[in-house]
Amino acid sequence: MQHSDELFCCICGLLILEKERKNKEHEPPLSRGGTPDGWKWAHFICNCIKGNNTQQEFEQVAKQKYIKALHEWNIKQRDKQIIKRVLKEKYK
Repeated sequence: MQHSDELFCCICGLLILEKERKNKEHEPPLSRGGTPDGWKWAHFICNCIKGNNTQQEFEQVAKQKYIKALHEWNIKQRDKQIIKRVLKEKYK
């Protein structure tokens, strides 16, 4: 059951937990013609991994990008936990 105060990441689709960092994701990205008012909430780490790809472009390579970030990026443990959750729940 979804409560009205729950936020879901517009990139991975998972619930953004209260302790998790979030930021605004613009679709299309601002660098590709998006507008400042065209945003939704996203996990901070998902937004970093997605970069300036459109959602459609990102979905084609998302699993590989999450795995690369998990193993090659120097990221905080809390962000690693989000990536592990995404990989477990989206890419079983």
